[in-house]
Amino acid sequence: MDDAEVRKEFDQCDGDSNGLIDQAEFAKLMQTMHPDMDGAQTKRAFQIIDVDENGLIDFSEFHAWWTS
Repeated sequence: MDDAEVRKEFDQCDGDSNGLIDQAEFAKLMQTMHPDMDGAQTKRAFQIIDVDENGLIDFSEFHAWWTS
């Protein structure tokens, strides 16, 4: 998957178009991708992806996760 495709996925997840994915936006993505994930699992996945631990997923964090 090239960077443009990853950017498209990121932008679709970024509901408020602020360039960051918050926990609520991530939860919506996980509901679509893994409807059987519970809230605790979703929160843990978010924490793993949020490498800088600022409570938001930026494009570089998303890219690393999405392409891994």
